[in-house]
Amino acid sequence: RAGAVANARPLPSAMARFCDQVEPDIGIRDFLALIRKRLRCSKECFILALIFIDRVVEASDIVISNLTVHRLLLTGVLIASKVIDDKGEDNASYAAVGGLTTRELNRLEASFLDQLQWRLHVRQQDYEWYRELACRVVSAA
Repeated sequence: RAGAVANARPLPSAMARFCDQVEPDIGIRDFLALIRKRLRCSKECFILALIFIDRVVEASDIVISNLTVHRLLLTGVLIASKVIDDKGEDNASYAAVGGLTTRELNRLEASFLDQLQWRLHVRQQDYEWYRELACRVVSAA
């Protein structure tokens, strides 16, 4: 037993799990549009995903960058969809849109939920604050 512990590989950090090897070719705006079109997520799903991503970044060593943002968005929207959308797509569909295997996306989902400590409840006033923020950003673009 002691030998097994000594030979065990260390678990990757949350940052390492969400970090792409190379920067994806698709920009964030186009990636979000692709998710919306192919996975038919509600607009509310994106606001909830933003809240979840903010919580994950706050609770972990993850830094949002060109190498992490796509995986964070995909995983955040996946989880948000499971929380609020009645007819969401399955993990395999999300994985295909994100260029991941289903197994990899499942690992990202588990890590994301661990970082959230499974805190998926969002107070109405928090949701409204993030919604207003997103609306201001979109109207300024």
